[in-house]
Amino acid sequence: MVANERKPPGQSPTDLPSAKPAPSDGSRPPNGDEWGTARETNIVGASDLGCEARRSGGWLRVACGGKSKSGGTPMWLRVKSGDDPGKVFTCDSYGTVTLTAAIGPGSEIEAEIGWSDASHRLWIKWPSGAVEPPTIGEFDRKRVGTVRECDDYFDLMERCSGAMPPEARKAMRDAVDTTRKNFETASATPEARAAVASACKQAADALRSNPVCSGK
Repeated sequence: MVANERKPPGQSPTDLPSAKPAPSDGSRPPNGDEWGTARETNIVGASDLGCEARRSGGWLRVACGGKSKSGGTPMWLRVKSGDDPGKVFTCDSYGTVTLTAAIGPGSEIEAEIGWSDASHRLWIKWPSGAVEPPTIGEFDRKRVGTVRECDDYFDLMERCSGAMPPEARKAMRDAVDTTRKNFETASATPEARAAVASACKQAADALRSNPVCSGK
């Protein structure tokens, strides 16, 4: 689940919104007040990226807000594996991203979070049959460069998708997700990066000429 509301950059992680829907087993994620008093847990590399992790009951929340040490602003989040329906929720908008998940022995989640200057992989793992580990996850140290033209495209999509019919909005989100997946390819060679940049520029130009987005 992705929230479309824009949040101002600089918002601290403890102020970030928490996911609201109830999972299928009848339990629910903690609310904002409960997260505010929840205990912090360790995720390697989180503090350098302006993120924090908290545990409450059977839930984990990873929240990133404000600037990373490299000056990047969090922009988007994508769960790559372990996205268990009803147990993993995401919320992303310019300046704030959160991942909220029901976790326990056997839980494994891989996500990718994009900042304005790079993207990083996040791994969350609780081995089967084990007590809760002192370190529940880690961010990778490799910075995958983003593509400025694609950042412009994502920003335009965020601003205009709310005015579109549901089917058109879904098609746009699918296109964005495909482009985000191409970030990995874009970091491989200058040629591949240029191809992704060109595709994003064309998509952004199309949005600018769309009456629904331009308001004309």
